[in-house]
Amino acid sequence: MKRVKFCLIILAIIIISSITMVFVLKSYNEKLTEKIDDALSSWQQQDYAKATEKVDDLCEFWNKYNARLSCIIRRDKLDHISMSVAKLKPLIESRNDEFLSECESIKFAVDMIFDCELPKLHSIL
Repeated sequence: MKRVKFCLIILAIIIISSITMVFVLKSYNEKLTEKIDDALSSWQQQDYAKATEKVDDLCEFWNKYNARLSCIIRRDKLDHISMSVAKLKPLIESRNDEFLSECESIKFAVDMIFDCELPKLHSIL
């Protein structure tokens, strides 16, 4: 009977930590998407100085995101986004239109990470 209780406690801890991490991931993704949208808005208004500030803020947030969530997300997914984030500032400085596509690429990758990390029956079995 003690083993059953112990197993149920472990199962409850796993479920609670999984649900918590989904909410944390969702919160971080929303903040990251908001920062990207702010940078895009500044870029589209041709306020490149403000866009550079927004990208610096985005890079700082990304470093925190990457450090905190690297324990639950596969490294290759995060590395792809890190490379895209690193490209943003040089793209603004050169006023390259690829800035828009890199931002959209980051948003898409973040959404894909969230979808992949959601616990679904077909991904568990």
